[in-house]
Amino acid sequence: MHFSLYRYSLSLRHLDRKRSGILLYVQHDDGREGWGEMAPYPGRSTESLVRGIHELKAAMRALNERTPCPLLSPSVEFCLESALSFQPPSSPIPFCTLLTGSKEEMMERTHALKGFSHVKIKVSALSTRDIEEIVHALHPNFVIRLDANRSFSYEEAKRRFAHLPVEYIEEPTHELHALETLPFPFALDESLSTIEVLPQTKKLFALVLKPTIIGGKKMCSQWAKNHRAVLSSCYETGIGIARIAQMAQEMPHLLSPPGLDTYRFLENDVLLEPFRIRHGCLIPPNHFAVNFQRLEPISHD
Repeated sequence: MHFSLYRYSLSLRHLDRKRSGILLYVQHDDGREGWGEMAPYPGRSTESLVRGIHELKAAMRALNERTPCPLLSPSVEFCLESALSFQPPSSPIPFCTLLTGSKEEMMERTHALKGFSHVKIKVSALSTRDIEEIVHALHPNFVIRLDANRSFSYEEAKRRFAHLPVEYIEEPTHELHALETLPFPFALDESLSTIEVLPQTKKLFALVLKPTIIGGKKMCSQWAKNHRAVLSSCYETGIGIARIAQMAQEMPHLLSPPGLDTYRFLENDVLLEPFRIRHGCLIPPNHFAVNFQRLEPISHD
């Protein structure tokens, strides 16, 4: 097979920073094509972009030479898996929307959620009163997920969240040793890379799996083998979003809908025709094609 690597760098709306990564294009001798995205996430991924490029080249060389593939970093595994099994989505993809910012910004957006069934609220910068006001504005018309990003102590988390009508609180406390005694349903995301043994409690409602950080379908399936899990994005382009959506369809035992709303923060996409958001779904482009004007070629074989 033939492959090419392209670099991209896209601005993120409202976040004053860029999202950078690599796209892998694969063309098989029989004419089949595929795309994958490798975009280590700053602060979460252990691999760098430079290391990922080196691993991708080594992996493609091994595949063409039919030799054992080297051990791959999570974002590289996700990228390669995508390129080798790529299927552009053809139907609307329901997803969980994301509320961020100030209380006022979130309250304003609560009036524009037609079609959504699930809402995730970033609460680390909100007061207890603000959280309660937003939750009660949404309940019971939406299934509500909160994300505290480990911002609170154990006692603070109990005081803020124990009485709220939500599906779960993601990463409610930085006191990981106390997770087993939390009195409300919670989920784990960033803690999955730091704790050796998952808490043995029925209150562990779900694992939040980001393929860019965790790895591809095989690794996500291992995490989800004995626990409920939901897939989530971390500011990937339409290429990465398409693969996560494909994984969600291939793994029907996962919680739905996946969290794909980080796509909304991209100022532009690498696709000629980006996904559209309508009635709580991502609407795939009529023609799934890459805009090469937004890419920098860096390798070809």
